[in-house]
Amino acid sequence: MSYFNDPSMHFLSVARVSYGRETKALRGSVSTAPEEDTPVHLPVVHSLKSAWTKHNRDVVFGLFDSYVDAKLLRRNLSTEALRGFRVDEQPLTSPELRPRRGFI
Repeated sequence: MSYFNDPSMHFLSVARVSYGRETKALRGSVSTAPEEDTPVHLPVVHSLKSAWTKHNRDVVFGLFDSYVDAKLLRRNLSTEALRGFRVDEQPLTSPELRPRRGFI
């Protein structure tokens, strides 16, 4: 049995997914309320099966840790977080970084 056909190796499988959308507003009528124009989305999942194996658990926890780390990094590098730092107008120069005389 191959890896792709083994149901114990799948994390999540579905037989079929269908989607429907309906709008409450009638044709030819003009509605004044915005909630009347908002469509209702109706996704339906048929035969949902999942397997919680050790491998799947490790993958899910790894993805969650990556998501949390990315969210923390995004917050730490946001403009709100960097407002507390003051940048001097004059660039810092050290003797090692100044151009020497005679060099172009």
